[in-house]
Amino acid sequence: MGGRGRKSSLANQISLQDIIDKKEINEIIERAEKMRKGDIIGGDFIGQQKLKKCACCENYTIPVNTVNYRCPICSWIDNHHQNNNPDSLDGPNNITLREARLRWQIRGI
Repeated sequence: MGGRGRKSSLANQISLQDIIDKKEINEIIERAEKMRKGDIIGGDFIGQQKLKKCACCENYTIPVNTVNYRCPICSWIDNHHQNNNPDSLDGPNNITLREARLRWQIRGI
């Protein structure tokens, strides 16, 4: 009852979730590169807007003078209180800034 060829091993197989995750990561990286270059994103010319650093991922993605703007790279909602109190849950984000930064760093992006 032997099979032909080498034995199949789960360790060598790529799952559908791995492919989806890789695609999402590549899309995030591509979007970040476009934003850094000032390319068009979502119909807005980012290069003409004044941007400030996201408190979580530290990319220049948050338009100046906005309130509760979601970073298009890491999804952190820019909130004055949570940005200045990294251990606070009082705000629109459901995790603390400290936790969000740690998760962002673990992703390796």
